[in-house]
Amino acid sequence: MRPGAAWDDVDVPALSGRHHALLLEVTEARRPQLAGLVATRDLAELTDAQRTDLRHMLTDELVAAGLGDDDEPNERGFVIEDLIDLLAPWHFSG
Repeated sequence: MRPGAAWDDVDVPALSGRHHALLLEVTEARRPQLAGLVATRDLAELTDAQRTDLRHMLTDELVAAGLGDDDEPNERGFVIEDLIDLLAPWHFSG
């Protein structure tokens, strides 16, 4: 999460429009077979294995396009980091 950011702009497990749009974009580009899974903003509908797969996909995208020349997250990277955090198992445990 970007420094100084707060979780209150993102509903867990529902996604904000900005987060959902980026998740759809990355999924369609990197794992099109999973695009149907993220069509809804409700992450609670995904299985643990599906969320893990999406976190791995987002990590690949973070390394490819989410870091600046100084290896610090750029704006895209901060949103990707938020998504990785939102897909973490502790948000979905009973």
